[in-house]
Amino acid sequence: MSVIIQQAQAGQLMMNKASPAMKRSLEKLSSGLRTDKSGKLFTSGTSDGEIMRSRSGSIMKALTSTQDGISIIQAASDALDKTQEMLGQMRGLAVQASGDNLTQQDRGYIQAELNGIRSEITELAENTRFGRKSLLNGDNAVLWSSTDKGIKAVVNGGLRSPGRFGGNYAVDGNFELSITTQSGQPELQVSESFRDYDSGTLLRDSGMPGNPAELTLTQGDGRQAVVVLYPDDTLDDMAAKMNRAVASGLGQGEFAGNDAGFVAFNEAGELVMRSSVAGKMGTITLSGSDEVLDALSMKTVQEAQENTYSVTVKDIDSGMITAEDVKISGGRLKGVIHENIDVEFSPSLGIRATLDDGMGGFRLEDETGGAGLKATLHVADNSSVFQAGAGAGGDVLLSIGDMRAGALGLGGLNVMSRASALEAVATVDEAADKVAMQQARLGTSQKRLERYAENLSGEAEPLFLTEGRAIRNDDAEEILKSAKEGISSQPNAAILSQANQARQNVLVLFRG
Repeated sequence: MSVIIQQAQAGQLMMNKASPAMKRSLEKLSSGLRTDKSGKLFTSGTSDGEIMRSRSGSIMKALTSTQDGISIIQAASDALDKTQEMLGQMRGLAVQASGDNLTQQDRGYIQAELNGIRSEITELAENTRFGRKSLLNGDNAVLWSSTDKGIKAVVNGGLRSPGRFGGNYAVDGNFELSITTQSGQPELQVSESFRDYDSGTLLRDSGMPGNPAELTLTQGDGRQAVVVLYPDDTLDDMAAKMNRAVASGLGQGEFAGNDAGFVAFNEAGELVMRSSVAGKMGTITLSGSDEVLDALSMKTVQEAQENTYSVTVKDIDSGMITAEDVKISGGRLKGVIHENIDVEFSPSLGIRATLDDGMGGFRLEDETGGAGLKATLHVADNSSVFQAGAGAGGDVLLSIGDMRAGALGLGGLNVMSRASALEAVATVDEAADKVAMQQARLGTSQKRLERYAENLSGEAEPLFLTEGRAIRNDDAEEILKSAKEGISSQPNAAILSQANQARQNVLVLFRG
């Protein structure tokens, strides 16, 4: 510590002995700033320098923003690459399932694998984040809400539009949907294999296999439920297990009640399997060993038909009718609200399912009595905007649609027949095209951000140099000045030192 104090004292002594010119040079070297003889900053240099400093600071913030945007895009792109890889696997499985060389049990195994991959795609989309910001679940493009749980928005992109004076401006809106429903028809299957048996007969005595066997029920949306049949089960036990599988395992009890009798024996002794959901989404396919399927011998006696909807869309904010009596089948209204927003209806929207003993299956009716129903859908843009310039404008928009399996159209993927497997191939291709389009948009945004970053870096360097020239010293010049002053002051310092020494000698003589 004493060494440091001695050095500080020596430096202060040097400053005390230095000439005014040398003091100014030392002050400039210590501060790094240009000053006049009074030690004040040059006014013109300060003004120009502060302008340059403000501009360069803005550029650095914009550069940080562009780099954050590039990082987000790279994270999303990596996840979409994995999604494409999984879609390729799904396509291969769908092609495999389209061959007639497979048994229903083989197709059931393929369906289970497809369901697993589909779940992985959804999990990947839900868990891809940058910090705490979700990237692939649609929230990075649009936030939405609906007054009816049977109506949801499918987000394909953001809602922002270019502004009149540059930049991108968020769009949101409230839309009233007036919907009338034409009820479709659910599937009905019947087996006559057990007409000659009492419902209390053991399976081993009714033509079923004499060993435990699995029976898989696959719904049209790919959802599966497994039933294990034992030789000591009765026919009633088998019907009860299958009924629970449809009601709970396939989720149809949500629409018609868990005790609705989806699978039961009728008065004629026939085993009846009823769906309460219209269209192909509600179809049920059985898979298992050939022995089990042959013993059951279920036959479709009523083909499924889709619900149809007539939809009128009103912009609540403006009062304008934006679309009137749009007819759709299958439950998805595409691009009417906005080109990047689809509206998906639940298969049970506005439908009441009632078991009709006379017809043997469920009767679907419009629960509104033909009056239709109304719902409000609110949508608000939530795209990310990255400031890629140091001033107004120069922003880069980034909106990523919903990349979960349902939004990609994979919710109804089913390969339990050759025809449905071929449809699945086309469905997977459409999903891959949608992902590829999103990848292309991300690539375009990344290129823009990279160009902005390159331009910002190029602009920042000369600004820093200009700022330095405006308010900072030429250190080399000041060092030379300081050295010159130091050399010129050395003879004077030597003379003063010798005079002081002589004076000390005289004082010593007097003391002696």
